[in-house]
Amino acid sequence: MNKKIDERDKVIVELSDRLDRSEQYARRNNLRITGIAESEGEDTDDLIIAMAKSIGIDVSHEDIDISHRLPKRLVAPQTPSRPILVRMVSNSTQRKLLKSRSRLKGPKDSKKPKIFINEDWTRPRATIAKKSRQLV
Repeated sequence: MNKKIDERDKVIVELSDRLDRSEQYARRNNLRITGIAESEGEDTDDLIIAMAKSIGIDVSHEDIDISHRLPKRLVAPQTPSRPILVRMVSNSTQRKLLKSRSRLKGPKDSKKPKIFINEDWTRPRATIAKKSRQLV
């Protein structure tokens, strides 16, 4: 009986790992952008294009597959503006934005809002990344 349970537990772990890898692969062109002020009737594609232009990356509407704000139920209530989830058409555009994201920081005493560009990780991978940052 215990042997069967152990075998099933191994299968569950393996299937969970496969699912996570598959889901992460599906997110390979996605980015989460936080810190961009929210306004009624906004076009998130235009916001992303303007943000990219500010760091010297040429992004057009054709480079963006889809973008939208995350639903309120997925965001902490005290968050000033909901993150934008964007799926780029190509992985190369996504990588360019990730490589150039340090240009968004600016001087420490800057009054500009802090904007962050991050990969769109699955929950297990985001948890691992958070724990690793806490160790450093």
